Amino acid sequence: MPIHGLYMLLASKRVGWGGRVIAIEPSPWECERLEKHLRMNGCSNTELVRCALGEDPGEADLYLVDGFQDWCNSLRRPAVGEPVRMVRVSVRRPDDVLAELGVSKVGDCWYSSK
Repeated sequence: MPIHGLYMLLASKRVGWGGRVIAIEPSPWECERLEKHLRMNGCSNTELVRCALGEDPGEADLYLVDGFQDWCNSLRRPAVGEPVRMVRVSVRRPDDVLAELGVSKVGDCWYSSK
């Protein structure tokens, strides 16, 4: 079973107490898992933002795979043989998210969708 949020946890440890990690996740189910992992690992330097990122702010359908291939969640219908359901999610521009969080400079970046 994959460890959801592994890169988020690694980034949290890497930047240390003086650093800051911002994790972006649109899936409500994944957010619950990520928040649990943050608590369990004492990652107080990490903020979880519940939204999708995109050029045009608003809302979009997020396709969630109900099965083993849950890493295929996407704003586009994934080509999987497992059941897929949709939820509406907020879409925000990256610059807007960073401005709201008071981030004026981005340093050594790590990116991961999970």
